[in-house]
Amino acid sequence: TTAAALAREREELNATLQAIGDAVIATDRAGRVVYLNPAAEALFATDAARLIGSSLSAFIAPADQLVWRELESRLDAGEDSGPIELTVARPNGDFVPVEVTIASHSISGKRLAIFIARERVKPALDFAGRP
Repeated sequence: TTAAALAREREELNATLQAIGDAVIATDRAGRVVYLNPAAEALFATDAARLIGSSLSAFIAPADQLVWRELESRLDAGEDSGPIELTVARPNGDFVPVEVTIASHSISGKRLAIFIARERVKPALDFAGRP
């Protein structure tokens, strides 16, 4: 049946999002987290229960709040963005530089912002100290 096929597709999509190595976060129009995968939990160093329903802006470093507000304005206008560099403020007080790509997407008539994030790592240096 169509309902069974749709349920299978949803399960496959969820399994993929759970297994992907990049952090995937979805927010509603108000900027509240409605979904995140295990990689996002690892990036923020906290569990989903603490993030779901929270404003994602609360987890952006103070120095990047202006950039964040500009991104929110672009999302409100239906524009995608990325990749951009931001700094995540973990609940434990650590700061983590990340690269984020953002897309506006509608699912079942609800507009969501989808964030794909990965930790920025410094390039490896050779023996002479050069990248």
